[in-house]
Amino acid sequence: MASQLLTNSFLELLEKSELLPPAQFNAVVRKFKLQEMPSGFEAAKTLVLNGVLSRFQADRLMQGRYRGFFIGNFKVLEILGVGGMGWVYTAEDLQSGRIVALKVLSEHHQHIVDMQARMKLEVRAGQKLDHPNIVHAYKAEHTGDVDFLVTEYVEGINLQEWSDLAGPTPFPQACDFICQAAAGLQHAHSNGLVHRDIKPSNLIVDKSGAVKILDFGLALTRNDEDEFSLAMIFGHDCLGTDDFIPPEQARESYAVDSRADLYSLGCTLYFLLSGRVPFPLKTTPEKLRAHLSKTPQPIGELVPSLPEPVIAAVEKLMAKDPGERFQSAAEVKAALEPFAERKLIPFDFPAILVERCKDAQRRVSALKQRRRKIAEASSSSSMARRMMLDSSNQHLQAGVDTGVPGETRPRRSAVSLVNPLDSYTASKISSNDMKAKSRPQQGTQPFPTSKPQSTTSATFAPAYLTSQAGGRPIKLYQPYLVVGRDEGCDISIDGAGVSGRHCEFRCDGQQWTVTDLGSKNGIQINGQSVQSHAIQSGDELTFGKLQRFRFMTTAQQPQPARITWPAIVASLAVGAAAATAWWWFLAR
Repeated sequence: MASQLLTNSFLELLEKSELLPPAQFNAVVRKFKLQEMPSGFEAAKTLVLNGVLSRFQADRLMQGRYRGFFIGNFKVLEILGVGGMGWVYTAEDLQSGRIVALKVLSEHHQHIVDMQARMKLEVRAGQKLDHPNIVHAYKAEHTGDVDFLVTEYVEGINLQEWSDLAGPTPFPQACDFICQAAAGLQHAHSNGLVHRDIKPSNLIVDKSGAVKILDFGLALTRNDEDEFSLAMIFGHDCLGTDDFIPPEQARESYAVDSRADLYSLGCTLYFLLSGRVPFPLKTTPEKLRAHLSKTPQPIGELVPSLPEPVIAAVEKLMAKDPGERFQSAAEVKAALEPFAERKLIPFDFPAILVERCKDAQRRVSALKQRRRKIAEASSSSSMARRMMLDSSNQHLQAGVDTGVPGETRPRRSAVSLVNPLDSYTASKISSNDMKAKSRPQQGTQPFPTSKPQSTTSATFAPAYLTSQAGGRPIKLYQPYLVVGRDEGCDISIDGAGVSGRHCEFRCDGQQWTVTDLGSKNGIQINGQSVQSHAIQSGDELTFGKLQRFRFMTTAQQPQPARITWPAIVASLAVGAAAATAWWWFLAR
């Protein structure tokens, strides 16, 4: 009965959310026999696997949230990533049916004029540019308290992500990437725009190998008014990214021309070919000084098989003096085109989205930790504490969240400070599971798992983990828990081989499931490596290959063993032998 109530509750939330029109809602319920599902989780999983709901939508509904799926005239589908201004979502334009990307300013950034200026500048640039190698910015909108930018949606990965996945790029493919970027830059330059932030993460590639330039939010234009406004807002400090910034831009960000983008393009080519930035130094000042006066290790030494003309092109692009570089992006394209080869780009896009969320989670956690430390350090002055908290919080992004409590309809412009990652905890997923129409294996998760909004009222079966090394049993005290070494984990296991956020436990009614959260050493059940799997009472779980636990239900909770002197002596002997062996191993 409890599972049936959970199913009914999920369907009620789905209906209230207005994600599906009433006729479609009724048809979907009948088609997939959702009312007969054993739980709300199974109903959500079915809808995700059949493309009715996105993972993000299903995850929020499973938390009991039915508002916040709409921003203006756009229906939010997924979290696409996080940028310098806020969160980026994929969304459906309810008027045209077109899928777009929404860049939503965080609440903090909505009150910072430089971020508003960047958004307006990106829109102006987007309205001037129309090229297959540039992501088109359609318009900027303001609804309620929300500022957001509507751009072209590209199902792709940026070249930083590609390099992280594939390592150094073979020169024919790297030359093709740069040729396409150069074609886009030539179009921008001919329209009076200098990008000023060309780097791998601002070049996105789709599965066909087509490259597009992202983010014209720092673009320099021929419009004196725009240039003056940006100078007043940002000051005359250097703008750009320290690993890819040209020398003249490091000196004066507003005294540059199109050749500055070519230097950054050369640094990007250097990175793609070698897998490392030109100046792998620790601090920004060191990197800026290196761009101004030092020569990077020759690319020919790092990539011995590189053709001489490609080596010469890299060196010419990265010349300190703009006059010694290529003088146009068209020249760059002409120089590299004979060596360029287009290839298909294999990647699992759903998995890429999960990795982006995991990376954003780490960044947000680090910023929160920094905020706590600043608050503690400045506790003697409440005014100073408020100022530093505001400063440290500037990159904590906003996310789509619920509307006004008690509303029965979605609040179409609702965006609040609640972090989307609170409802979108990253975990590994399989694109095959996402595409499959049949029911996946027991225990797999079709969408990233998340902590329920309320753990006190949820139905679940308490259970215990008992360490094979002894000690008190660890109680699984709520239906969702994260296990790892990080301070924020629900269960802390500070043992060898355990990652910061190692795995999660989730209980759907009476069934527990354990899921790896991208840990370094993985998890095993009864000696078999698993990604996500249902667990039964008595199963042996191993975290990080060394930490072994027995999973037990409440009814089988083990009683503390009676301690005897022979047992103590035997235990001490074993411990001494282990310590001796360990020190001998270290001394070898």
